[in-house]
Amino acid sequence: MNNTDYISSQISYQMNLKGPSYTIRTACSSSLAAVHLACQALWNYECDMALFGGVTIRVPKETSYQYVDSGILSKDGHCKAFSAQATGTVFSNGAGLIAIKRLNDAVNDGDQILAVIKGTACNNDGGIKGSFTAPSVEGQVAVIEEALAHAEVSPDDIDYIEAHGTGTDLGDMIELTALEKVFTRRKRNRQPLLIGSVKSNIGHLDAASGIAGLIKTVLALKNCQLPANLHAESPREEFGQHDYPLRLNRSLTPWPHQFDGVRCAGVSSFGVGGTNVHIVLQQAPESMPLRMPDSGYSPADDDFYTFRLSARNWRDLDGVVGQLENFLLEKKQDFERQDTPLQYQGTVGSDTAPLVLTDLSGTLEQGRRDFSHRLGIVCDSYDALIRGLQKSRNLIAQASAGRHSSQTEGHKDTLPSDDCLLFLDQVPDQPRLLLLFPGYHQDSIACVRSFYVSDLQFREEIDHCFKVAHSVYDGFPESSSILNMVDISVGGDGNQKPDGDLSAAERLCTFIAEYVFARILNRQNIHPCGSFGSGIGILAAACISEVIDVTDACRLLAVWEKKDLLFTILQNMPFRATLYPGFERDRILANG
Repeated sequence: MNNTDYISSQISYQMNLKGPSYTIRTACSSSLAAVHLACQALWNYECDMALFGGVTIRVPKETSYQYVDSGILSKDGHCKAFSAQATGTVFSNGAGLIAIKRLNDAVNDGDQILAVIKGTACNNDGGIKGSFTAPSVEGQVAVIEEALAHAEVSPDDIDYIEAHGTGTDLGDMIELTALEKVFTRRKRNRQPLLIGSVKSNIGHLDAASGIAGLIKTVLALKNCQLPANLHAESPREEFGQHDYPLRLNRSLTPWPHQFDGVRCAGVSSFGVGGTNVHIVLQQAPESMPLRMPDSGYSPADDDFYTFRLSARNWRDLDGVVGQLENFLLEKKQDFERQDTPLQYQGTVGSDTAPLVLTDLSGTLEQGRRDFSHRLGIVCDSYDALIRGLQKSRNLIAQASAGRHSSQTEGHKDTLPSDDCLLFLDQVPDQPRLLLLFPGYHQDSIACVRSFYVSDLQFREEIDHCFKVAHSVYDGFPESSSILNMVDISVGGDGNQKPDGDLSAAERLCTFIAEYVFARILNRQNIHPCGSFGSGIGILAAACISEVIDVTDACRLLAVWEKKDLLFTILQNMPFRATLYPGFERDRILANG
């Protein structure tokens, strides 16, 4: 399993990633070729987030080599890219990994954005060149121009090029020639284009060299400074030519804004054999307040947050709690109370954007396996969370000493005046969950409204349900009217109405509230071993078990009070293979 063929599949397995998974091998350009494919997957909606990177680790770590005149390896152990004293490159070890999303998704999700990939291109030199290992001016020119065209960026808009820059005489000469051809058309009143290579700083990382250059450029964009290209006290003679469009960046240089206020850069990586990749980067949006769509509904002020921690035993759980407590105390000044789910306090791409409790809660719930010894905390503020963690350590100590019968009864404790609830328990590694869906939900409209404004995932699911429902039956209300509707699902005496007395809006909201809640559980890797329901609840149970889909359920809801028509639709409806036992056509008919 240590074979490089399995790298991407191993990561997908360990992190439960289900999108496209590729191991790319194009020699030196491997990791930047992965960037190109990752962007293609996002643009084609094959995934919503992509991880790409590269790694080079040579064993043994310390090696030596014999210098050969005019060879690829450096005479003095330094990579002096674009220097007149360059004698070759030096290989080194390293790894890098970057996560990317579509820009709109990142903004809507409140992610910190470090830079924007405007365009990518990848090509091969073909056979018209000196040799298989030799680079090609034409191939490099073509890939850079293609990336610029895809990004809709002109050569005048580029401030900096993170070059391949290996420090070999042939490689550097051909790369400079290609860059000159592309950027010689820059306007004469513009400053020369700055170039550099991260290989002068850390050596040639081979397959990981592209990701290293990309990370360097992203950080340069973020910090508005260009790191120096080292070991180039005497640049190559090309830089001394009159009107030469390129200039080697030999010192830490401030990166000023362009005329239009946007900084852009290019990153190149060229593999032995001729696979060339170029990426066009742009600075992150400097100020983009993150607001959810205005629904016309304001949630209550007493929002609560749920935090889950687990470990294999009480000692490890205590350690996990201690780590989180220490982290919160160190970062206390960065946390602010999120007064309303409708606004994320901060701006995109800003280091000063405060960490919010919803982010922390989501991080703890996603991508972590649940172990047998578990702690749950429900609270409404940062300080309450810290106090809850502190008290939970005492409860964990009691459980560890056998003074708390956690295996059978669990523990719940309310902290006085702190609005914090603790749950401590030991459960089987694979507890069984059974979902029961009632046929009526009191305050169903208010429940849907609350779901809609509380979480982006809820909103996406609810919007989908309303869209499908309205397409099936125009008597169903649209989401905008539901969000402003007064809940009338409870009679004046407070008693529940039977299914037959519910309005179309109430029936739809009863179904949506139950179905969406179960869908969110699934998204958080909480899967039931069975689902059952009565009345309208049987439709939610059938949907979550994939016996029918949302469209089928809405068709049935539309005629819920017309038993004869309901029976006819059911008789002609194709049923899918169920995930769980116990779903049959007759059961839905009986509960209808």
